[in-house]
Amino acid sequence: MQELYAKVLSALPKFQIGGTAKLSTWIYSVAHHYLIDQRRKPVFTIAALTHDPVDDAPSAEGLMQYAQQQQALDAALKTLPEAQRRIFVLAQFLEQPLEAIADQEKLPLGTVKSRLHRARAELMYAMRGHL
Repeated sequence: MQELYAKVLSALPKFQIGGTAKLSTWIYSVAHHYLIDQRRKPVFTIAALTHDPVDDAPSAEGLMQYAQQQQALDAALKTLPEAQRRIFVLAQFLEQPLEAIADQEKLPLGTVKSRLHRARAELMYAMRGHL
């Protein structure tokens, strides 16, 4: 809801007082378009490979599985092209905003998004048997 309010407030200067639309219908339209855009965005979740034990002593099997997942992730990351790997690491592991990555890499934001999407897709394909 906060993001939606922020979107409406940022678009408010574009509202034409005395125009054909009432303020309420204009806000509804802005909110509707925002929600459609949010719905279109793909939701990717990267499984956390950190060990979160229920008790203090993790099982040997759990530790083995964790180590295998780490090795598989490392191997999958090495198969990515350097540009995709760098953007993936900055976005997913270092949690850098995409705009900051674009500035740092001196790339358009769309290129950063595209490379991140491709990297995620390739990693998901490479890790399909390990998750």
